[in-house]
Amino acid sequence: GGVYMGDTFVAMPSRLFRLDFEILPQGQQTASITGTIRDTAGTRVPNARVQIVGASYTARANLFGEFRLTGLPPGRMRIAAEVMGYEPARVAVELGLGEALVLPDSALRMKPVATQLEPVTIEVEAPTRRRNLAEFQRRRATTSGSFITRAEFMEKGNPRQTTDVLRRMTGIRIRPGTGLLLPWLITSNRSFRSANLNTICYPLVFLDRQLIGTTGNVLVNSSVPVEQIAAVEFYAGTAGMPPEFNRRGSSCGVLVFWTR
Repeated sequence: GGVYMGDTFVAMPSRLFRLDFEILPQGQQTASITGTIRDTAGTRVPNARVQIVGASYTARANLFGEFRLTGLPPGRMRIAAEVMGYEPARVAVELGLGEALVLPDSALRMKPVATQLEPVTIEVEAPTRRRNLAEFQRRRATTSGSFITRAEFMEKGNPRQTTDVLRRMTGIRIRPGTGLLLPWLITSNRSFRSANLNTICYPLVFLDRQLIGTTGNVLVNSSVPVEQIAAVEFYAGTAGMPPEFNRRGSSCGVLVFWTR
């Protein structure tokens, strides 16, 4: 739960702590060095390897960039720190007999650098066409819904968002929404509100035959980006609606997206 610092107990309920130490024979006095590795912005750098240059004394900084070198002889020496992603840092110190030296935070500052990695080659098969629009065209010829293909909405201008495409379809009503969670209210012209007149009646949303929600909880501009749309069909009510889209709640309308 903590650690004694001299005669004072310091509670540490929510952090890791590591203390390296060794028991020395009586009469032998060695020095130690403790410090914290930081980058040039002052952020702690974890897991750096710290060593005395030209000697076998090494340590590894913990998750908080803290390190401790023990069992050191007195004299002048250089400390080096290195870790991937940073230029090595060095500092010269001089230790007295039995001294416990604490380095200032500015002593070992590491400069971030880009690390050149070996190139990686990724091979994938070319994407295949997911479907043709034969059934879309069949429904277009036999039902009373509203239909639009990518070629048609691109011919009329380059839409930036999916809602720009929906505005070009008949039977759909788009109004400003209530903020980031629902920036647009997308309903049919005939069923803007449900029977109790207090709740908005949102059409169901299908993506490649799969029901993914309603226009009240699916952000179509982000869930179905305009770049991915191959075709769209919309049914304002159950009259003339294909059976595969006639689900509970479809009386509010059905919006069907087909991706490329």
